[in-house]
Amino acid sequence: MEIMVNRLRFGRCRLNAYLHQIGRHETGLCDSCGLPETFSHYVMDCTNDVTKEVKAHCQHHRQEHTLANVLSNGEILRITHKVNTRCL
Repeated sequence: MEIMVNRLRFGRCRLNAYLHQIGRHETGLCDSCGLPETFSHYVMDCTNDVTKEVKAHCQHHRQEHTLANVLSNGEILRITHKVNTRCL
């Protein structure tokens, strides 16, 4: 789990922004909304299913939907991985 959290903190996961940095994606933009697909965008602002699930989880557990809460909550990180395995 700790390795996954560090990869997400440093943006070293298989999302388009990082893939663009290493020459594996043309634009680095999100397929859903056209903004740079960073982890922060992916779990905080996007219209994708991951963001919807994370927001619902935070609301259900009466937690603030912040990046710090997402990165410090193992259950939320498992949600991001379950919905899309690109967050490794």
